[in-house]
Amino acid sequence: MSKININYDCNIVKRWIPLLLLFILLVQFQAEGQAPAGSVLVEGINWSDLSFPSKLNNFQLGSTAYRNELTQLPWATGEYLVWLQESNENFEGEGMLKALFRDKADFRYSRMYVVDYRETVLSVTMPVEIPGGFAFAYSAWNNTDSKVDAYLALVYYSGTANVVNVTWGSDGEYVLDLAVQGDYAFVAYYTSYGNDYYYTVVSLNTLSVVGSYGIWYDFGSYAQLRMAAGTNYVLAAFTVEDTTNGDSEIRYAILSTSGRVAYGWIYYSSVYDEFLGLNIAYDSSASKFIVPFVGSAPYVGYAVVDDSDSPSVLYQGYPGVGGSGVKGHSPSASVGPSGAFIAWVDETNDDVVITTIDSYASVSYSNHVVYSSSGDLEQLRLYAPLGSSAISLALVEFDGSNYLLRLVDYDIGTWTQTATLDIDSSQYPIIPLAAFHDSSTQVEYFVPYVVQREVSGEYHDRILMVYTDLEDVSTRLYLMPDDKSTLRNDLLSDIEAASDRIHAAIAFFEDTEIADYLVQAHNRGVEVQVVVDDDSADSQAVQNMIAAGITVVTDESYEQTYDSIHIMHSKFLVIDNIVYVGSMNFDVGSFDNYEVVMRFESEALSYVFENAFSDYINGDFGTQDPDDDSGLAFIHSTTTDENLLMQVYFGPSHYACYDSYQLWEAGKLIKSVYSMLKDDDVSTHLYTGQYIFSTASVVMDVLEWMTSMEPSGEFHAVFNEILNADSSYKALYYFWEHISRDEWLDGDPPVVLFRGGPEGVKVHMKLWALYGDQDFSYVAFGSMNPTKSANLNHTETLVIINSAQYAQRVKDFISNLHSSLKGTSWRPVHPVINEVLYYSSSGVQGEWVEILNPTNETIDLSNYLIGDSENPMGDDEGMYRFPSGSSIGPYSYAVIAYDASTFETIYGFKPDFEIAGTDPEVPDLTPYDTSLFTGSWNLDDSGDEVLLCHVLPGSTFIKVVDAVWYGSSSYNPDPAPSASQDRSIRRVSPGEDSYVPALVFTVKDPTPGYDPSLADAVAVPALLIILVVAVVVAKTKIS
Repeated sequence: MSKININYDCNIVKRWIPLLLLFILLVQFQAEGQAPAGSVLVEGINWSDLSFPSKLNNFQLGSTAYRNELTQLPWATGEYLVWLQESNENFEGEGMLKALFRDKADFRYSRMYVVDYRETVLSVTMPVEIPGGFAFAYSAWNNTDSKVDAYLALVYYSGTANVVNVTWGSDGEYVLDLAVQGDYAFVAYYTSYGNDYYYTVVSLNTLSVVGSYGIWYDFGSYAQLRMAAGTNYVLAAFTVEDTTNGDSEIRYAILSTSGRVAYGWIYYSSVYDEFLGLNIAYDSSASKFIVPFVGSAPYVGYAVVDDSDSPSVLYQGYPGVGGSGVKGHSPSASVGPSGAFIAWVDETNDDVVITTIDSYASVSYSNHVVYSSSGDLEQLRLYAPLGSSAISLALVEFDGSNYLLRLVDYDIGTWTQTATLDIDSSQYPIIPLAAFHDSSTQVEYFVPYVVQREVSGEYHDRILMVYTDLEDVSTRLYLMPDDKSTLRNDLLSDIEAASDRIHAAIAFFEDTEIADYLVQAHNRGVEVQVVVDDDSADSQAVQNMIAAGITVVTDESYEQTYDSIHIMHSKFLVIDNIVYVGSMNFDVGSFDNYEVVMRFESEALSYVFENAFSDYINGDFGTQDPDDDSGLAFIHSTTTDENLLMQVYFGPSHYACYDSYQLWEAGKLIKSVYSMLKDDDVSTHLYTGQYIFSTASVVMDVLEWMTSMEPSGEFHAVFNEILNADSSYKALYYFWEHISRDEWLDGDPPVVLFRGGPEGVKVHMKLWALYGDQDFSYVAFGSMNPTKSANLNHTETLVIINSAQYAQRVKDFISNLHSSLKGTSWRPVHPVINEVLYYSSSGVQGEWVEILNPTNETIDLSNYLIGDSENPMGDDEGMYRFPSGSSIGPYSYAVIAYDASTFETIYGFKPDFEIAGTDPEVPDLTPYDTSLFTGSWNLDDSGDEVLLCHVLPGSTFIKVVDAVWYGSSSYNPDPAPSASQDRSIRRVSPGEDSYVPALVFTVKDPTPGYDPSLADAVAVPALLIILVVAVVVAKTKIS
């Protein structure tokens, strides 16, 4: 991917704005109801009945891009988390901009909205609460106008979101801060040209820009700005360069929805730079803004500014005798029941000091040393909820070897310590982003933080959260077909025991036994609702459920209105509080396929999937689904005795920002898999099983990372042969070209193929396992194939869990299957193209293809196609269908000539089929769907391809069963060799197949209808048949 180079006119990016990418705002709210006793908020903690502390669980959300100096971290104080899930190995700002928040209707899980996906995100503000949700602003590269634009993101508790482009001019705008006053959002930013501060006002009701106004012009070479909303106005405090000596000074501006109404100085020194604190506090009872800053010497100072259009300013630059800000500590202000206070660090002896402002009428304050560090105090974060009598401080101490993250609680007023909790220890720097502890019950912990890991010269920053008690959940992993009996018995037993609800979203439903169990549940009063893809609407199982009165919804209306290629592809059931989710449909033979399903008995997870199902049952599919129900669940598996972080994603991609040029290729689900894969910084190994794996640009990050596994880590992949081998634009051939050829030909290739027929048993799983140590072992599974349509069109589900035990099981499962299939060549279980004459002196009339049945069973050809098309979805070449009722016998071949008369003239006998219709005694192949395949048969003499395909009965879905590409064809790598005129290309050993034609095809004199080596190919099976017959005859005579 190309990188965007931006030329800045000042040095501010180097000093204060380098990728502000990670933020949190802890906003206190009162819950309308409590979570059930004994349950756990999936985002974290139960409000009611935990001890202090009950458990401590550190969950890793993944890697992030955070390369700021420590002094430049935003102040994080709340329950909302906004971060950039990196998709770039160099941590250059590319990735998914995610917003995480506790579900307000049910505290037992966290919703997660992917707001945007960008090549470059440059800055993000702390989130601010708005009615029904929260907002934050960010700057990102906009390829449409080739500059950095400013955006306001509005994320609602319902799971919906909107993004407003607040860009004002033609210059790049770099967001600095956000304030919300009433029904209006104020977004402050600076421009790259002119070094000016501006702000844009957005109506939260109409989501429209009210106006954009100047704050200050030509601030110099250093940009820092903080905002806070008052009752009457919004205050902006900012730094301006002193043009006489280059030092910075602090000024303020009073802002309204119609422009700046007043401005003035806060602090100025002719000797030293001045810097703002981490935030501005507002005391609504006194209509005063409290602005902390670092002034001369440097000392902590504060200013009190009136919330009026003619404000007076009271400031004090010396409330303490110690330095501040040297290690990255910036003072934080808050307002408690008895007034405002400021938390800061005394550099002299690493003490945490609370300065209380005793009066707004005069300079009157008191200092309280609340914590003395035994080591180097590296970080300080304050959480002080409005109206609360307690505060929480998150501290990071360095003892010379390790960094310790500690949470400490204090009583406001007495400033006595009430609780201490050690959160984490690491050899790498730790940066707390928030500290939340509900001191009234001493049970609520919410401590997101970053560990700045550096491994082999590369940054692998981790964003983590800490929670206490977790919901105890029974979990079970079914790896099919080994566990098919167990799964079927468990599923039917759970349906039989259901008492409240059964909600099933199963793409293809043909299993009449399961349907009968659902009908029985419906008849005893259980609410049964089913959602299927419209291709299953006429199945007997679905019709039986409809006849019994069960509500069944399909995506037919959505397809007709919005997206004709859409598939309702999710596969999950909610049975009371039990969730089944995986890759398996309920169609014919599904329990015999290689599939992955998991069962969770969990209130939290059932709520997650219920939210998605409620959209489906209302007919909301695909990109028209009004909200995104993706989220996180934190559970304790009683089965494996592991604490599991469950990431649940529902697709296709939902992005609030639709002016990003990358959105079409930024599939949320596959990007989440990529984030999981690249989250390793230890020795890890990858094991994957895939039904279909494309090379669409949306999955290229994953492909590139997977190839990097060789040779540093073990990489074993099992792909279904049909839909991967012999098809163009598939990952198999990307790996073939990008992994050393020696590894393919040494008998243990990285990718092996499961050889099944187009209607037989198949590898249908969509499974990944990253196996490392306890912290870096993941399993990802669900309905999502790594393809473009799965990520951008279809209704899909993806689950990612961190579990060493389940990763081990998947590793063993894939490795065993891989071992049983490895080899460079094999004998397929379907017809193959055995010989092709494409360069005839008679032109197209002399062209023919020979197909071979390498199996011991007769194969019906009625649903087979053959042609020279490159794309089974349609192109300007020809595709032809075999006559109904035609077949090919065991170990037999059939010749398809373009012109039967010409063929007979050359070879002296008739072919089995023809295309041109020149001989009434030879069955004709008929053109297939000329609206898709608009051309006709004509093999190119220099290079082309021949495709043998299969169409599922009653469907239009075309699968490539076999293909031969030759000469200069670019269909896939390593074509069969070019043949001279009137010579053919033929398999060296009839029926032997491999990854590419170059390994199994050679140039020969044509032998249509007879291959001298065919006798060798069938000699062993024929001999076995003779022996079996002889034994049977002998036994018959004896009896």
